[in-house]
Amino acid sequence: MDTIGGNCLHQDAAEYYDELATPREADVPDSIVRHVCKCPVCRARIRRLRETVAGTAGEASLHQGHMDRDIIEILNLHFRCLGEPVTCSRTKPFLPGLLLPSRRIRIPTPITVHVDHCPPCAKDLRALRELALEPEQLERLGRLYAAKSAGKSLPCRQARLKTPAFAAASLEGIEDRLRNHLCTCRQCRALVYQYRQSLLSRELSQDAGAGTECLGNVSMADVFDYVVAYDLPAEGPKEAGSPKRPAGAHVRTCRRCLEQIQTLHRTAYRIAERPDSGIVTTFQTAAQARRTPASDDLYPDYPVAVQVSRHQAEPAAAPRRWPTAAAALRRTVASPRVKPLLKAALVAAAVIPLTVLFLTTPGASGISLAQVVHAFQKAENVHVARFYAPTGELTQELWISRSMNLVVTREGQERVLYDLGARKKHVYPASEAAAEVAELSERQYANARWLIDVSLGFTLNEVPAGARWARADDNAAEGAEVYELTYTLEDATGRSSFRKRRITVDPLTALPREIQNFSRRSAQEGWSYESKREFRYLTEDDITALLDEQHLRGAVY
Repeated sequence: MDTIGGNCLHQDAAEYYDELATPREADVPDSIVRHVCKCPVCRARIRRLRETVAGTAGEASLHQGHMDRDIIEILNLHFRCLGEPVTCSRTKPFLPGLLLPSRRIRIPTPITVHVDHCPPCAKDLRALRELALEPEQLERLGRLYAAKSAGKSLPCRQARLKTPAFAAASLEGIEDRLRNHLCTCRQCRALVYQYRQSLLSRELSQDAGAGTECLGNVSMADVFDYVVAYDLPAEGPKEAGSPKRPAGAHVRTCRRCLEQIQTLHRTAYRIAERPDSGIVTTFQTAAQARRTPASDDLYPDYPVAVQVSRHQAEPAAAPRRWPTAAAALRRTVASPRVKPLLKAALVAAAVIPLTVLFLTTPGASGISLAQVVHAFQKAENVHVARFYAPTGELTQELWISRSMNLVVTREGQERVLYDLGARKKHVYPASEAAAEVAELSERQYANARWLIDVSLGFTLNEVPAGARWARADDNAAEGAEVYELTYTLEDATGRSSFRKRRITVDPLTALPREIQNFSRRSAQEGWSYESKREFRYLTEDDITALLDEQHLRGAVY
């Protein structure tokens, strides 16, 4: 059975895991029960949930499961830079995420090796670490660094009317788009800083507002929302939950808090505005390195090679003199290599075995598994058709449009459209039925995104370290190559089962055309054919035609 066969219903079934894991099964719809009965992935998750409820698994294992999912998602993003030149600008959005406990990366990736070789990026990472920000704040800072810088436009004139209030930590009444502009526009950021500095230069009493709420011990995390208001939650700056988190009214009259805000402003936005250092790294697999001379031997324990080139550094746009408010920033010399990202034991620590990521085929013309997965993740618009082997019946269709941020599923007469941009779910029970529209909860949204990630039919973390990736002996169809991925799985009792995925690949694009799934219970048995997925790669016009054909266009336009 295709071990990911039920993932297209996971986002619905996951809502009933609690009921299925406890005696409340009567509350579960029949369609969900039928899905879970056929889906080993859901059954495994429910079994683990039951163990947790019974106290046999413990909270640590459940927490580790969430961490595994986070690390897989961020590694997918890192490895989209595989074989491509990585600069400081490309690395910056990832720097805050490297500090998240749930995303602790213990293997070299295209992003971490740039940090290893680029002293300015390593110094930026050290500066961010010393801020001791909360996970949500680090994620928001990463989104800020990924956002396009705003330029001179109409919002500039509108946003600057809010500069005095923003600089004085009075965010009430400032629209989201104006707050975001004040955080992404270099000129507006400079005006905010200068206005705030003028507040400090006035006759603010050293003790004004500095009562029991402050006492001079306010951390960077406590004032973060007043500096990086980009993508700020609707409830605004957090003023509760910490006895020392200052309220806006306090900050506006407290010299200590304003000085702390200025220090954070200098650090966060100096990193955003730092030009590229001129150091460019290219992360390659061992197979790629055979064809391209590599210049790095920093990772002897890993089947990778890194090319490092040095170009003339980009000139700074303009020398920015950040005036100090009280104590100067403590300066530390960052090591050019971030040692925690190196020398980690591969098997013991890596969430995704690096040997799986870089499974390669013999011969210079072979395509690696990493190349296939990487190419599929970059495909903008994909149609996936799943077939049940014994009957050849089409059981499910899935359309994914990364460019339009849409996912459409069809099983029988039911069609579901996930509009990820609007965070809405449109369910059409029958071909002519009106849609049932609902807002996507955070969990439903995350599961819809996860649906995209597993649309290939498997994820790299499911493939054990002993897997074998090889070119098939028989002839493929014209203009295609066939590879086989084989590996052994063991259940909790130590019983082994064997899996094989036969993948037909376009040799020019490395995109998969078809994946057939096989299994057997012992090495002596023959392979049993179980299921198949077929892939077609579409244009945006194809997706638009699909929406018209399926009467779904009104859900989006």
